Amino acid sequence: MCIRDSAGTQPQSPEAYDLYLRSLPLATDGTGNLEGIALLERAVDLDPGYAPAWTQLAIRYYHHGNYGQGGEPFYDRSIEAARTALSLDPELMDAALRVIVVTTERGRLAEAWDAAQGLVQRRPDSARAYFARSYVLRYGGALDRAVEDCDRALALDPTNPSFRSCGITNMLAGRYERAVQFLELDAGSLLTLDNIGAIRLRQGRLQEAAETFRESSALAGASGARDAEAQALDQAFIRALEGEPLPAESAQLAADKQLMHLDAEQPYWMAALLAYHGFHELSLELVAEGIRRGYCSYPFMETDPLLAGVRADESVAGEFARVRQAGKSCHDEFVAHIEGH
Repeated sequence: MCIRDSAGTQPQSPEAYDLYLRSLPLATDGTGNLEGIALLERAVDLDPGYAPAWTQLAIRYYHHGNYGQGGEPFYDRSIEAARTALSLDPELMDAALRVIVVTTERGRLAEAWDAAQGLVQRRPDSARAYFARSYVLRYGGALDRAVEDCDRALALDPTNPSFRSCGITNMLAGRYERAVQFLELDAGSLLTLDNIGAIRLRQGRLQEAAETFRESSALAGASGARDAEAQALDQAFIRALEGEPLPAESAQLAADKQLMHLDAEQPYWMAALLAYHGFHELSLELVAEGIRRGYCSYPFMETDPLLAGVRADESVAGEFARVRQAGKSCHDEFVAHIEGH
C-alpha cells in the first residue's frame, strides 16, 4: 500500500470543519492544547468520518499525555485516534507518524523501526518518513544514521516545526549549533526552550542556560503546562546553576516526577541534570530505568558532558559499568535488528 500525503476524507459537516480549522493555529502547550482538544473532540463527534480531525486529535492527545498532565490515558487516546484516522484514510502520513512515535517512546524499537523503514521505502520523497525513522534511530542510539535522516527531512521540508525533535538528536551527537537550528523551527515553545537550555549547559554557558530555563519556567507557568510543584523545582535547578546547592529532596522529587512520564527517553534527561549537580547514584538509577523501558542511552552516555562527573566517580564505577553494558546490549540488539531488515 502506498502512503502519501492526502487531503483525506472530505468533511461532511461544515460546523465540524470550522472547529477543525479553528484548532490548527492553537499552541500544543498548556491551555492552548486543551482548547484544541475540546474543539477537535466536538468536531469528531459531529463528523466521525473526517480522518484529518482524528489525526490532529491524536497529536494533541499525545502532547497532553507526554508534555502536559494527561498521563497514560491520553497516550492511549493518541494511538487510538491515530489508528481511527488510518482506518478512515490509510494514506494520512501524520497519523502513521504518530503511531511510530508512540511505539518508539514505549520502547518497542523493533516494531517501530519496521514501521518507519516501511514508510521510507514507500515514500522516499517524504520528509516526515525520514523524520519518523530518525526518531527510532535516536532511541536505539544509532546517532550517525539518525542525524543523516534529520538532515534529509529538513532538506525536503525546511520549515516544519515538528522536526524540532531533531534538535535533541543533534544535541546527543554533539552537534550543538545544528541542534539549535532544528529547535528554532518551533521557536519559543517549551520543548525548544528546555532543550536550548540543556545545550547551553552542555557547552558550559551557565548564565545563558539559567536565563533560558527561567524563560521556559515563566512560559510554563503562564500557560498552565506545569503545576506549582514543578515550577518550584524549576526554580531550585535555576538557583543551582547560579551557585546554590541543589537540595537532595528536590533532586529526588524531580527524579520521581520524571519517572511518571511514559516516554522511555524522559528518565535520561533528568539523569543528565542530576549527574551535573552531583547526584551520581540517582542519575544512574534513572539511566538504568530508561534502558529498561527501551531507550538505549548508548553510546552517548560515554560522551555526554553532563555525565562526566559520573564517569569519573570511582565510587559508582561498578554501577556505571553495569548500566553501560545494559545500554550497549540494548543498542547492539537494535542495530542487529535494523541491519537484518
